[in-house]
Amino acid sequence: MRESAARESRTLLFRVLFIAASLLAVSCGVSAAADSPALAITAPGSNAMAPTREVAALLDPGSSVGHGPTGDTQSIPPPSLRFERISVDQGLSEGTVRCMLQDSQGFLWFCTQDGLNRYDGYTFRVYRPEPGKNSLSSTYVTSICESPEGVLWIATMGGGLDRLDLGTERFTNYSGGSEQPGPSSRWLTSLFCDRDGAVWFGTTANGLYRFDPDGNQFDAYWHVDGESRSLAHNAVNAIYRDREGVLWVGTEGGLDRGDPERQRFIHYRHDPND
Repeated sequence: MRESAARESRTLLFRVLFIAASLLAVSCGVSAAADSPALAITAPGSNAMAPTREVAALLDPGSSVGHGPTGDTQSIPPPSLRFERISVDQGLSEGTVRCMLQDSQGFLWFCTQDGLNRYDGYTFRVYRPEPGKNSLSSTYVTSICESPEGVLWIATMGGGLDRLDLGTERFTNYSGGSEQPGPSSRWLTSLFCDRDGAVWFGTTANGLYRFDPDGNQFDAYWHVDGESRSLAHNAVNAIYRDREGVLWVGTEGGLDRGDPERQRFIHYRHDPND
């Protein structure tokens, strides 16, 4: 009687496994027909079809299916990737792409050393400086981001910060001067559009800036010798604010975690001994 109870228990277990495997197959878009060889999990002693090696391996915690060949187990190869090259032959203005963005309208934007490129999947529209017009301020474009309002902001080398109105395709430059405030450097390396509408940008040697378009105000964050909570380095390479609202700044002196309101930064530096 004990053997009969154990046999029934094993049979019930394998039925549960069959249902679980069927549900998994359905969720992955695979047909879960009862007579499918890939899902034919059987109870011991039955005459039904045995599980395939792939399914058996999935039930075996020590299996390497999907992780490379081990023993005689058949590995599931990773999906292949195909790359299509888009170059100057297809209309790209220059081969060095510094940054990319897909905007809210679906266009792809590429920052190059010879202008800003907009790609619609078929053709390129290239924006370059045009004397006497509201155009891009520099051919060397380093970064681009889109604000929550759908405005594109562009960082350039030598031209400072640009704003592009997608409706009129007119650029407005914010590099400072006698008529408007601006950063102390026109050599921008990185850009980040904050969810509150502010624009953050880094420079090659003049620190980090926050620009408020509504108030037309720039706030600067610099490295100051002797002040441990100042920016780690004035050369800023990357900027990001995470979902918790924490500001992260990549500099030549390491990674900084910023608290802009207190103008304090916590430094994370590489330690070769750690």
